[in-house]
Amino acid sequence: ITDKKVDINKIREKMGMVFQQFNLFPHKTVLDNLTIAPIKVKGVSKADAEKKAKELLDRVGLLNKADAYPSSLSGGQKQRVAMAGVLIDNSKILLFDEPLASLDPASGKASMALIDQLTHTQDLTVIIIEHRIEDVLQQPIDRLIVMQDGAIVAKDRPEKILRQSLMTQLGLREPLYLSALKLAGVDLATCQHLDNLQALQVPDLTATLQNWTAGVQLQSPTVHDQPLLAIEHLTFGYDPAKPIINDITVTLHQGEMISLVGQNGTGKSTLSNLITGFLMPQSGKVRFNGHSLADQSVKERADQIGYILQDPNQMISKTMIFDEVAAGLVLRGVADDEVKRRVQAVLKVCGLYEFRHWPISALSFGQKKRVTIAAILVLEPAMLILDEPTAGQDLQHYTEMMTFLTKINQEQHMTIMLITHDMHLMLEYTDRTIVLGHGNILMDARPADVLTNASIIQQASLAKTSLYTLAEAHHLNPTEFVAKFVQAEREAR
Repeated sequence: ITDKKVDINKIREKMGMVFQQFNLFPHKTVLDNLTIAPIKVKGVSKADAEKKAKELLDRVGLLNKADAYPSSLSGGQKQRVAMAGVLIDNSKILLFDEPLASLDPASGKASMALIDQLTHTQDLTVIIIEHRIEDVLQQPIDRLIVMQDGAIVAKDRPEKILRQSLMTQLGLREPLYLSALKLAGVDLATCQHLDNLQALQVPDLTATLQNWTAGVQLQSPTVHDQPLLAIEHLTFGYDPAKPIINDITVTLHQGEMISLVGQNGTGKSTLSNLITGFLMPQSGKVRFNGHSLADQSVKERADQIGYILQDPNQMISKTMIFDEVAAGLVLRGVADDEVKRRVQAVLKVCGLYEFRHWPISALSFGQKKRVTIAAILVLEPAMLILDEPTAGQDLQHYTEMMTFLTKINQEQHMTIMLITHDMHLMLEYTDRTIVLGHGNILMDARPADVLTNASIIQQASLAKTSLYTLAEAHHLNPTEFVAKFVQAEREAR
């Protein structure tokens, strides 16, 4: 690769890449998308191409989806099709760009298991680019490479890097169980198998964790009792016989920070589109500050409720970053000096100020995400709905963004609802979790209660965090332990 004369096409023959956004399926069926390149580019017969494609679909557990439309697949299923697509080209090196960013926790866990299986059965070299270190470490990783400012700053076995606390020093997120050990006063130098929670060995760990837990007193939660958004018996479905949202009733209060979680395709974004007016319900009512939203347009609702989509490319309309963030203010007739002041302030908060004169096309997915968030925040709405706000963000930008959202939530009593698959985000920053599943609300409770409820975890395709596993292994009440960890983390932050 370092040889300037090397043919890039020869590299491509041996390397396949699964991008962060695996939505590019231009052909009618899953099978068509897998076979078109071998047939058209390499001259493989249709029969041979389909035979190999079906073998790979069987290997990734999707043989029954060969004739399905790609649009009908879940995020995890699309990712598996993308994996089969690079394997059909006989790639021996697979590069995954943030494979977990858009997946629910259960799908992410299944994908990591599949990647591990394929690595060994196909004799592959696999490179995973990812911020969610804890989720990646669910499977054995040979080497962890950490980059900063374009240079490799650490390259070693995961255990060694974790023991040295290099992750936090470099502004990256370490596994939750590692943070818990530190809070309890454990010396990481005494630990063995730090990269594998199941095999973790720490002297007197049970007593240490029990003593720490006993020493933390839980504070009373803040009570929010002023209704802001009231949803009453809301029902919607493209096919009335198969409702996506089925008779949902829930009230969000002023000043709450809420996480909305659930399996891919369960209706989280649909519910947001019903609130913001992009979709109209078959039945039910939505009230904001006591007033019905039924007769309000999308723009009228947008003055009160800011909605930030999961895919930033669906929101961007300008060429330059400054112009995109300023667009809403300009549309509302705000004076030029005020536009400049507010846009610059928000760009600084979102870590984009130095790029203010850049074209948006030059940005990464995560940076584009921050542009769309900035474009809504600058309007100062009464409520924000953010769909996967931290996907693709490193810990530094993640923390800056969430610190800002927490600030406006607390100081301006802004209601914020985060649609997320990130269980860390849910625990660290929200006080209430609404779990959506099968068109209904499965649970509405504190995050710690949700993530320690085995039935809800299974129904909603969530995943037990390492905190739950750690508490269970050392005879602690998981709900109490998780709640006290979250409180201690917030106090430290």
